[in-house]
Amino acid sequence: MNIFVKAALLTTFVFITGIVFGLWISEEKVGKLEQEITIMNEEIQNTNLQFMISDVLENNLSCKYLEKQALLLADKATALGKEIEKYEDSQKISEKGLMEMKKRYVSTLVQDWLMVEKIKKNCGSDYTTILYFYKRGNCNECGNQGTVLTYLREKSNEQMMVYPIDKDTQLYLVSLLLDMYNITTYPSIVVNGETINGFIDADNLTNIICNQTNSSDYSNLCG
Repeated sequence: MNIFVKAALLTTFVFITGIVFGLWISEEKVGKLEQEITIMNEEIQNTNLQFMISDVLENNLSCKYLEKQALLLADKATALGKEIEKYEDSQKISEKGLMEMKKRYVSTLVQDWLMVEKIKKNCGSDYTTILYFYKRGNCNECGNQGTVLTYLREKSNEQMMVYPIDKDTQLYLVSLLLDMYNITTYPSIVVNGETINGFIDADNLTNIICNQTNSSDYSNLCG
């Protein structure tokens, strides 16, 4: 066999092997992400079940325990969101596969948000919850808003919890939230129940947060 033909065949084999291996790695990572979403969902369900048991037995759960759970779940949600964003940007997963995973992720996020709101109500916790609505196409400021929220969350001593919601996620609960909070443009955020349509910079958002909360709990942010 001609040496050039051999070289061409070898190159083709290596190329195809690389593609197959890359797809296998992607599927494996997607499987792990889906497993992490499932675990987080189960943890939220367990905490909600404990709330129900506490209500029935009229024995209040420890707020310290609940607040610890809230922080742990918020950290997990943030980490999962970053991983999903990587796949979204790299396009290493089909659009259908991505949307199915995001539907599960967003559903879990909303459950987490509801649980934190319940903890705030029952324990008087001074968390700031932010629903962040964005879309992937034709949204010049969505990336900038995400950067602002990430920066302020890191600066808030974990008192600020951000729930990013893709408006194109095909879930009824997303449509419900969009209507409930009168979201008319993207990006938009809902800060402790207050809707802010359009991009908001770090300084103005900081002022809103500091006016809504006990500034002593936000010493790094409110100074």
